[in-house]
Amino acid sequence: MTRHIPGTPSFRRSPKVLFIAGTSRSGSTVLDQVLGEIDDFCAIGELGSLWSAGLIDGEPCGCGVPVPQCRFWNDALAELRAEYPTLHPPAVARLIDAHIRLRPRALWTMTRASHHRSPESAARAFARMVDRIYAGIARTSGARVIIDSTKAPAHAYALSLFSETSFYVLHLLRDPRATAYSWLRNPDAGARATTGVPFKPPGVAATAEQWNSRSLAIETLLRPRLGQRFMQLRYEDFASAPALALERVLAFLEEDKPFAPVLVEKNVVSLGPNHILASNHAKHRRGRVPIALDAEWQRHMPKCERRIVTLLTLPLLARYGYAGRSAAARNASDASFRHGPNQPGHAQGDTHSNTG
Repeated sequence: MTRHIPGTPSFRRSPKVLFIAGTSRSGSTVLDQVLGEIDDFCAIGELGSLWSAGLIDGEPCGCGVPVPQCRFWNDALAELRAEYPTLHPPAVARLIDAHIRLRPRALWTMTRASHHRSPESAARAFARMVDRIYAGIARTSGARVIIDSTKAPAHAYALSLFSETSFYVLHLLRDPRATAYSWLRNPDAGARATTGVPFKPPGVAATAEQWNSRSLAIETLLRPRLGQRFMQLRYEDFASAPALALERVLAFLEEDKPFAPVLVEKNVVSLGPNHILASNHAKHRRGRVPIALDAEWQRHMPKCERRIVTLLTLPLLARYGYAGRSAAARNASDASFRHGPNQPGHAQGDTHSNTG
């Protein structure tokens, strides 16, 4: 856990970055928070939302202060602003929306640029700016490891191609029926409240489509490229046995850090202040917070919606072990953590948290 202390000596080494990739409502907020409580780790939430939700819309970060007025973020962005004095958040947001996308043309353009030394590549410029932000966060917080839960595979792909940081990706999985039910149960948990525009949650088909497309992109673009710097973790596994999951993540990062102060009981964590961007309202939780599995989606998700999501995601459901097993078997899987970093494990189930 690293707190913001004004005047902290500058960070002398390039930080490691753990990028959490996946879909909305996958549990990334609570995982981000818990990892951020480990000594020399800093949780920043969805850095990809800095420009739009943070600097343009003025959403509060995890400390409760709007991002444009947050001292942590102003200090972290100081080097970037000094290097780019005319930097305009709406222009950066437009660049990201236009070029850092999970679309064939954008992905092909990024891949082609990685084989050339063109300094004009939008993806290269994006990665250079993000690297400056990571360096500013490391300097401001004193952290050695930064957790970025942006989740978007296109952002991770651009950074895997052009970032000069030590870049790791954790593919966070969650049963797509659980994520779809999370939207049905609590549609505004991560809604942007500052724009004044009514929020329309995605339907179950759109949720299934995002789960499919992002999972395939992560498997095809990031896993082969990153090799030993890529791992998969199911949120269900983390929620059922947090200590084993944290051990696995720390081993993946080659960080020998104690996490006992974070995990005060088997499934209870202690959360302090943070500067998490975007994410959902769970980022404001403090003190003792339970992490528990439940089967609410199995009991209460309407059969029609459940069947739609199951049919649309069935091939990948089977790949990740979410199909063809009983609820009892899904919840009994502590041994899954004995597998290597590139294996997702064997436990499934729904979670009570609406984290995204």
